[in-house]
Amino acid sequence: MSAPPPSPAGPASAPSAPADTWPLFFEAQAAAGAPAGAPVVFLHGLAGSGRYWRGRHPEQRPLPPEAGDLYYPDLLGFGRSPWPQDLSYTVDDHLVALRAWARRLGIIGVAGSGAGDRRVRLVGHSLGAVLALEWAARFPDDVAALFLISLPHYPNEAEARRHIARASPMNWLSVAHEPLAQAACWISCQVRPVLHPLLARLAPVASPAIPGEVVADGVLHTWPSFVRTLKRCLLQHRLDVAARAVGARASHGLPVQLLHGAADRTALLRYVRQLTAATGLDLAVIEGAGHDLWYTHRPAAIRAMTDWLTASLPCPQPRRRPASRGPPAPASPKIARWRGDSDPAPHTTSGRERHAPSNRPFSAVVVVAAAHASGRAHAGSGGRLPARPGAGPDGRPARAKLPAGHDPASPWRDHDG
Repeated sequence: MSAPPPSPAGPASAPSAPADTWPLFFEAQAAAGAPAGAPVVFLHGLAGSGRYWRGRHPEQRPLPPEAGDLYYPDLLGFGRSPWPQDLSYTVDDHLVALRAWARRLGIIGVAGSGAGDRRVRLVGHSLGAVLALEWAARFPDDVAALFLISLPHYPNEAEARRHIARASPMNWLSVAHEPLAQAACWISCQVRPVLHPLLARLAPVASPAIPGEVVADGVLHTWPSFVRTLKRCLLQHRLDVAARAVGARASHGLPVQLLHGAADRTALLRYVRQLTAATGLDLAVIEGAGHDLWYTHRPAAIRAMTDWLTASLPCPQPRRRPASRGPPAPASPKIARWRGDSDPAPHTTSGRERHAPSNRPFSAVVVVAAAHASGRAHAGSGGRLPARPGAGPDGRPARAKLPAGHDPASPWRDHDG
């Protein structure tokens, strides 16, 4: 399913109009049989398109066939969606356009229609992660689950400028030399019908990890849509308020997972760690991965996404345990993480964090629960977790079974971004 594609020159621009009047281009993949759970909407990053998620094999689904319907919209001002010239391209504008698109498709409820139980699960990368987080914070009734890849969080605009400039030459020009960036964008607009197919052929030579078609879609925008979105959604926009709101919902059951690369130089891991520590959101880290981990570490990313998807499915309520069978179960403990041959003492955090080595599936992560909900080690255990079935003589859990090709001499380790 998709909207009709525009010409290679791009969608025609038009005078100013409300953001919710512009029909977004999208592609979709239907579930096999009865869908399990809410539809999944994938939101791409700056100067990208919905094609980012499908890449080399657009006929393949990134999630299992029974996962539900998958939707890949192009954000307003990018890809094959309209490029209105006079729009401000704020977070509000993008959310208005996305929610109007979702309501037209019937995948979220319309106020007063009695369909308020229709919700979506959101997956976002970079700019798409910012919009997904804000969508969940501002319109909680729309969102059933949240998966954020390479979330660009910065403490201030100066840090945002310094690190976002590393993402691409166009970003660097836009941050450091805006008139030159505008001139470059104008030139690319004039030759876009030739440049787009040429980039699709040549881009894999310079960037073999990312398909040429995905790189080529990076010229499908205008200067206003690019620079205003860059400034108003990334450079000048802070995420602390939205993250706290989503963290509060996550503590009451909303499935939220952040996935980040330890080697991401555009959205630094240390800033995302500070955000998750302050809000209690779950963070998974892939060692050796950068900003585009969806392509460079796709198996680990898909494994993490599949685990999140499973957690977002509705499940029957457990039957209440009769009082005669004993006291109620204790509160959920904090999470301790073990990484290979590192210090066996459990490391507890307010936001749960897991590490996956770069070339191993996400299931290789070993996560164990601390002895008590308070996170204190068992008395007399020397600061270690008490012994349990399957544990070694020192109380450490048995190693997870790792895939073929695993190098046992390569320890799992921390990164500080």
